[in-house]
Amino acid sequence: MAQIATPNKLLGILATCEAAYAEASRKGYAKNPDLIAAVADLKSAYRALDLANCNLTASDGPFDKALATLRAHRACRAVRRACVKLQTALEQVSAEDRLYHRCLTFFGSESWERV
Repeated sequence: MAQIATPNKLLGILATCEAAYAEASRKGYAKNPDLIAAVADLKSAYRALDLANCNLTASDGPFDKALATLRAHRACRAVRRACVKLQTALEQVSAEDRLYHRCLTFFGSESWERV
């Protein structure tokens, strides 16, 4: 049985997540705790997928291959869930940032800082 490599669809999702996080870093709201937690989840899920792929390659018997394949598929799903969580966190942080800047322009920067 061949190694379950990272599916092409998943690579596209990971690239989109990486680009969105890079843009959030440029805009200055990448230090939000929710966003940091989402990135940590994504990194952890990706490491689990990498480990599952290595275990699949190293497995010998049919039972070992079946178990390793199951773990690899679970890891793929975990990476997808983590990407969705990251996208959701990015949208939320972006909305909060826009709201903050709207308040600054509406109330003026000096009056907002005194509150």
